[in-house]
Amino acid sequence: MVVFRASRRPLKADGVRVAAVLHLFYPDLAPPLFRAMRNLPPTADIFVTSPVEDEAVRTGLAGLPNRVAFIAGPAGGRDVGPFVAVLPQIV
Repeated sequence: MVVFRASRRPLKADGVRVAAVLHLFYPDLAPPLFRAMRNLPPTADIFVTSPVEDEAVRTGLAGLPNRVAFIAGPAGGRDVGPFVAVLPQIV
């Protein structure tokens, strides 16, 4: 069994463009996910999709050192629909 553990050290991203896409269906799960996002390099872009706008989520996103885009919309197709919807913004 392989267990993934988030590194406590930020990733090095010299010469590499990094983006993270997070579909946040349950806003109460946001705090540990935002802590994990702190392991991304500060140059990484973070795209968050969610079916609801939540003030706590917006506050948590504002605390990240990265460029963040929040897109509220339906969760069609579980996580695939929101990912496809945000893909043009990533590219």
